[in-house]
Amino acid sequence: MTRRFNSVPSNVLGASKACEETHLGDWFDGPKGIPLDEEVLGLGNYGFTLTILSSEARLQAPDEEEDEDAALESSWTPKFAYGR
Repeated sequence: MTRRFNSVPSNVLGASKACEETHLGDWFDGPKGIPLDEEVLGLGNYGFTLTILSSEARLQAPDEEEDEDAALESSWTPKFAYGR
């Protein structure tokens, strides 16, 4: 949608706004099925646009983070050699 918005110069110069649904996979590498709101705002005489991507969907944190934290904690835990 941002590309279509930018193709009309009066949208940018007139500080127009637009909002449409898109998906995460359209913008970034990752899951394609996560819906996003794409809001575009023309910034007038600056000649640029501002695109805001947002979502109300709650994503699950990957389990890898928890494993990394546990591994880090374990690596810093002192270990004693008993019976030497």
